[in-house]
Amino acid sequence: MAARRKLGADFQASLAAKFDAIVFDKDGTLLDFAATWYPAIHAAIRAAAPTEEAAGKIASALGFDMESRTCAPDSPVIKSSMAELEALLDPHTDGRALLDSCGDLVLEHVKQMPAATGVLKALAEVGMPVAVATNDYEGPSREQLHQLGWLDGPSPL
Repeated sequence: MAARRKLGADFQASLAAKFDAIVFDKDGTLLDFAATWYPAIHAAIRAAAPTEEAAGKIASALGFDMESRTCAPDSPVIKSSMAELEALLDPHTDGRALLDSCGDLVLEHVKQMPAATGVLKALAEVGMPVAVATNDYEGPSREQLHQLGWLDGPSPL
């Protein structure tokens, strides 16, 4: 047990010497992007689009394939800000409403990456501050993190 405490103390000292904090990207690093977002994007497009043609235009603007329910590797959903996504969507639908709908729907599918909670807990145990960066709206992001117990649990962000 003493050796384990020593290793922990050495690890903590090493981290503190090298880093003031660790910042994680939310989607794809802490959250499983595909499992979390793809079902919500699909459902939000279906709800917003009055026709198949409209759904196709919205999906195309987002780089989302409705049949396979996946994003293209260069999809704006992956790399764009929310303001940029709104602008891409507005010619086809109310962009903000679709993104808000997606943010609500995603709460039904939030899934963490396999080691995320363990890593966050280990960092909390050694006193390392952590934070999250995302191009998502702050409110829905906080809801997702809260749902996983990461805002006020043993590994607060």
